[in-house]
Amino acid sequence: MNNINIYKEKLRESGLRPTRQRLKICEVLFSPEKTFHFTINDLTKIIEEKLSEKISLATVYNTIHAFKKKGYLKEISINSDKSYFDTNVTDTITFLTKIQMS
Repeated sequence: MNNINIYKEKLRESGLRPTRQRLKICEVLFSPEKTFHFTINDLTKIIEEKLSEKISLATVYNTIHAFKKKGYLKEISINSDKSYFDTNVTDTITFLTKIQMS
């Protein structure tokens, strides 16, 4: 089973429709070998650069928050106006250490 079919199945199991935009976001978030952290603005730029796709900021925002609600992502608030999301839902300490060191 290829990744797109896996994403479709996971989204359906979670009660989320597997729209073209959600599948593209999954492709960027869950295909890499390593987990990573990002802001919603960062992710929008990555999608445009990697996939040559234009997905509205509102769609990315809504999808990321839906994924977070389902437990696929973790939100890490740095301060009142800055949040990062992480594809590693188990390890917060490493990420926070990297942020504090930069």
